[in-house]
Amino acid sequence: MIKEMPIPRGAIENGKAQEILRVWMVGDNHQMHVSIDVTAFVDSRCWGIALADLARHVANSYEDLGVAEREKVLTSIVNFFEAEIGKPTSEITTKRERPV
Repeated sequence: MIKEMPIPRGAIENGKAQEILRVWMVGDNHQMHVSIDVTAFVDSRCWGIALADLARHVANSYEDLGVAEREKVLTSIVNFFEAEIGKPTSEITTKRERPV
């Protein structure tokens, strides 16, 4: 069974919303599968802003759930991001696929 996340209310209410990233965790080994609209940003540096915003959303959610403090979560995310960029734990393969 596929478990999809709901579309955020703000995106539904805005007539000009555009999905730019979809990430799926697949299988017991939690393999990542992604769909990315890289053309969403003309300047590739904007993806850095988007990833930072995503990290803040994750940190806020952990804090809202009472799991961990926001700043500790952000520090952990940044540390593991830098480590993963420097020495990936798995190989990334990119294939342009047609939507199903």
